[in-house]
Amino acid sequence: MKWQALVLGLTLAVAAAAGALAHTEQQAGIMVTHPWVASAEAGGDTTGHPTIVNRGESAIELVNVTSAAAERVHLLLDGQSTETVTVGNGKTLSPKRLEIRFEGLKVDLPTGKALPVTLHFADREPMDVHMAIGRDTMNPQQVVKLPQGHHAEESGSHGASGHHED
Repeated sequence: MKWQALVLGLTLAVAAAAGALAHTEQQAGIMVTHPWVASAEAGGDTTGHPTIVNRGESAIELVNVTSAAAERVHLLLDGQSTETVTVGNGKTLSPKRLEIRFEGLKVDLPTGKALPVTLHFADREPMDVHMAIGRDTMNPQQVVKLPQGHHAEESGSHGASGHHED
């Protein structure tokens, strides 16, 4: 019985430590927790997986995501292309529902580094986020080298019409 309590205690401690290592970025009531993207080679496509938490007093609307590392960027909600994603106040949108599709990669995305992206919200300042490359990359310290002369705002687009409130 004592060993079961010890195993449970160790499991909880490891889970708490892993959560503390996962990177989180915040801005004006918006929290993006452990955003990550699958590794991929230049010329290919990949998918990013953020968790977006709205701690504000009103709904937030994600209208675009841009990255100089990709020719095109699309928002996907429940596997369907969408132009906007709304997260109600006090709500969380998980990576099981929201994906970001990066197409026509201009650079390699190696595991262990970070991909800089910009989240664009209606009626709010854009939010720069570093997406960890690799699901198990907890706190990347080095970003991928972007093509010269490009800034995150210069590339990206989103997909077909759609809207969702969570």
